[in-house]
Amino acid sequence: MARPYVSHKKLCDNSRAAMLAAIEIYNKPQTTYREQVVTVLVVNAWELILKAALRKAKKSIFYKKKRGEAYRSLSLEQCMADMDKYRLWPETVDGDGIQANLHILTDYRNKIIHLYVADDLNSVLYMFLQQSIVNYRDLVLAIFDKDLADDITWTLLPLAARTPSDTIRSLRVDGDMKSAQVVEDFLRDLRQIIGEAESLGADMGRIAIVQEINLQSGKKISRADLEVAINQGAPTTIVQRKVDPNDTHPFSAGELVERANEGRKNGRKLTMYDLQCMAWRHGLREDTKYAWRGKHNPSWAWSGDALSFLKNQTDEEFDRVREEYKLHLHGKRHSRK
Repeated sequence: MARPYVSHKKLCDNSRAAMLAAIEIYNKPQTTYREQVVTVLVVNAWELILKAALRKAKKSIFYKKKRGEAYRSLSLEQCMADMDKYRLWPETVDGDGIQANLHILTDYRNKIIHLYVADDLNSVLYMFLQQSIVNYRDLVLAIFDKDLADDITWTLLPLAARTPSDTIRSLRVDGDMKSAQVVEDFLRDLRQIIGEAESLGADMGRIAIVQEINLQSGKKISRADLEVAINQGAPTTIVQRKVDPNDTHPFSAGELVERANEGRKNGRKLTMYDLQCMAWRHGLREDTKYAWRGKHNPSWAWSGDALSFLKNQTDEEFDRVREEYKLHLHGKRHSRK
């Protein structure tokens, strides 16, 4: 039996059709089982587009055939692995971040396939679906020079009975122990996937849409995203999350540079001097998101965000900052004379 032939153009067209169907269904106001159907379509669109990318690069999209069996096309998981193996992720998108997003969506898809799902997760899922569509558009534009926005000929009105801020409420499950267990299981998987992505230095912005909440005083209430009031008669609950810097900032400077070199898909090998230049230029040591140093610890510790920042810079950017730092040092020496 001859191996089936499918062109990368056909795979790309089918993928885009699946993604457009997902967008259309999500924006229908009275669609039941909406998030579940959309998730299946989005995951399918990604599997097809990654196969199209592999085909365009002249790579096989089939497993090795066994005697007496039909050809089997690659799973989404294997497609992502091959994109890593052949270094096919475009420079403009972070493959680790995209994969983390897709792992979350496939985890949810697998649960709904086995009738194991809770409606309480739908609002949470919105953040990952929206970011997945953004990631998809960027990847297709980079590899196939096609913009998904060109296929959308209608204007979508972001109107709904509930605002995205309801995501915060969606994790509260009242009375239904089975539903609560589903939410707990999903969040446990979520923490694991995001933790693994952060340790790889993934672009965390590729995983989910982040909603920023701007807190203002009462005098500036018109500029606030939401209103928070104090009820003196309500029972008080203090929620405190202790953060261990050893977990959030696990890398020494040497380890950071080494991991950045392992994760860089293109470009020259980085040195400690490159880190020094970037830290100076972008104020990395002044931002606890990237660097942390204890009162009794003379060395800086670096985070997964710092790893993501370093590995995604281009050689041109490193060279430019090196020259700026060189001039900066020259100026300091000159001023001392």
